[in-house]
Amino acid sequence: MMEATTIRVMQLRSQGWCCAQIVILLLLEDLGREGPDLVRAARSLCFGLGDLAGPCGALTGGALALGLAAGGPAGDPKVDDRLRPLLAELGAWFRRTMEARHGGTSCRAIVGPGAEAPNPPHCGPAIMETYETILRLLSDHDIDPAAYA
Repeated sequence: MMEATTIRVMQLRSQGWCCAQIVILLLLEDLGREGPDLVRAARSLCFGLGDLAGPCGALTGGALALGLAAGGPAGDPKVDDRLRPLLAELGAWFRRTMEARHGGTSCRAIVGPGAEAPNPPHCGPAIMETYETILRLLSDHDIDPAAYA
């Protein structure tokens, strides 16, 4: 699956989607759904909340994806009790992985010093590994993302 994810990430990136949007698009595609409003809203998470100083869009987009997959039924304010632990696990994994690799979790840390835009050799793996981690976490917690579709 990693190879197919890699190809799809490269395709979406070449179309101009940012890290947060790509994570959302991957999940929506896997669910056979569309969410143009969600994808458009995820644009606000791009480039570390716009100035590269904020968190990587792969992480913030991943949090949105977990909310979509495990946040509870649409239109119902009740949240699935498993969402908070899932978010904590994703955050801990992301911090551990990106701090070891890039020295931090901000967009700037991941794209590298002096970069003012996404850096495919750094951003691509962050996106792919975050998405794979999301799928693993959902599986580990016996959550079927289609249950809330």
